[in-house]
Amino acid sequence: MELLALLLQFALLLMVVAVRRNPKVSPLLATLLLFLILMWFTLPVVLTVLFHGQLPVYAYVDYSQFLFFAVLESATLLFTIAFLLVPQPYFNFIVNNRLTAIHVTPKGALFGVLCSVGFSLLTAVLASIFMGSSYFDQNAFFYLSEGSETFNNLGSIAFLQVILSCFCCACFVYVWPREQKMKWLLIALAAWALITVALQAPSGSRIAMLQPFFLLTLYCQAQPWAPRQKMMIVGLGALGTVVLGSILAVAIGQTRDGDRLKLDDLLTSSTKAAEQNLVTEMAANIVTKFDSFSTGAILVERMGAGRAGIQPYIGALLAMVPRAILPGKPIPGSFDGTIRGYPTRVVAVQMGMSEEAGNVNISPASITVWQFGYFGLVVMVLCNVLHLYLLNSLLLAPSLLFKSLAFYLAGLPALMTIYAPPDILLMNVERVLLVFLLLIVIYHALQRRLAQRALWQRVTYRNNSFGET
Repeated sequence: MELLALLLQFALLLMVVAVRRNPKVSPLLATLLLFLILMWFTLPVVLTVLFHGQLPVYAYVDYSQFLFFAVLESATLLFTIAFLLVPQPYFNFIVNNRLTAIHVTPKGALFGVLCSVGFSLLTAVLASIFMGSSYFDQNAFFYLSEGSETFNNLGSIAFLQVILSCFCCACFVYVWPREQKMKWLLIALAAWALITVALQAPSGSRIAMLQPFFLLTLYCQAQPWAPRQKMMIVGLGALGTVVLGSILAVAIGQTRDGDRLKLDDLLTSSTKAAEQNLVTEMAANIVTKFDSFSTGAILVERMGAGRAGIQPYIGALLAMVPRAILPGKPIPGSFDGTIRGYPTRVVAVQMGMSEEAGNVNISPASITVWQFGYFGLVVMVLCNVLHLYLLNSLLLAPSLLFKSLAFYLAGLPALMTIYAPPDILLMNVERVLLVFLLLIVIYHALQRRLAQRALWQRVTYRNNSFGET
């Protein structure tokens, strides 16, 4: 089983290379899939096999169970990505939609980025006031404050903040004209990326430190530069992320259960982390963070295959309705409609974590098996294929706004929504549809205004011509 798990990782990487060569697939999608596979599949599988029995990680499942679910998840993803090799893996009505005529100027993009920076700071202040600043406090808030007015209102605010952040991500991959004033947009984008890490990492979000490297890679990929230049810049970014990120990730992990990490605490913890066996410590952190196979095994083996049923989809169907309007709507993905029934919380409790703040990552195929049994994997593959086609269509469309929606579906930097259980896909697609309808309204409003202006100009011209005659 070990050999099969390792061979599947190799097959996934080869599949990404094959998808990258398909001219009908966006190169950005191939890169995002590569990041997804490396983070959530290749790294945890390879490190667990190589360091088996040496990592100071609590083993809640048998090694054979870990391998079984790693093979199950990898094979499901491999089969799903293979559908991108078809001649037309996109929706033509999206790629050539008339909404792509909505053009965003560099000045408009700069305004949007500055709005995102301001809204991120505002959201961080509100979260600190109402939710607390530490990792424990913010996770416990959703458990303790479920159903409250604050809980209901913060969801809509968070959604708007995420949409603005996705707009910033899209600005990184959009090919802008080479103008002198473009430097201000690039400075604003760099400031947004650094502020995002500075706001999220101290509260325990270690994965946020990967976002600058991901954005740098995607930015270089979109530029008309020489391949050698791109490889050099991305290589330097990767080296800096590995060296600095390794120490910071261990430091943040060691102080995660306390208050929000301060600069002096970070320096102290970083010094201690550098003095330790950093290779083993970092391997343990990677496996702990990205091993969703063991947690998936706990969900299926202890809670039962097919136990959740259709209940998680009730909340997903109501995703477009703000909780401020419908306070009692079920939590999407929960088998009992509350945060306690969400799979990441259920497994955390099974692992002995705090019922209030425990939260772990779980592999999508395991969640689907928990919902509908192993037959549900067929539905999951079909849903993810359609989702990848939609994502590819939005990335291929020559529109900054469409690319923003693509990044919302991708979920950078965690990328856990590129390939996900059907209830998560349903919820995200509904929200994208809502934004899409808003763009249609904006488009028609602009068209009407342009038509009125053209009519006024014609009338003015005729009146002036008649007066001269």
